[in-house]
Amino acid sequence: MCFRWSSGILDTSIPEAAWIAQQAGNFNVLSATEVNPLTYIIHDLDTKFTKQFDDILEADGAEIVKVESDAI
Repeated sequence: MCFRWSSGILDTSIPEAAWIAQQAGNFNVLSATEVNPLTYIIHDLDTKFTKQFDDILEADGAEIVKVESDAI
């Protein structure tokens, strides 16, 4: 089992959907250099995590797991 913590990936005061999608693309680029492939992305149900965000990460083979914010 491998856990990858990306501190600072969502480092902005007012994240918008387009900015979040860009961060997903950036994360895919960084993940491509990892020895262990990207498997799961876990995020809450905040509206800034759009279908575009999920689609970008799923394109690299990640399974998206959405959880209530209380669970995180």
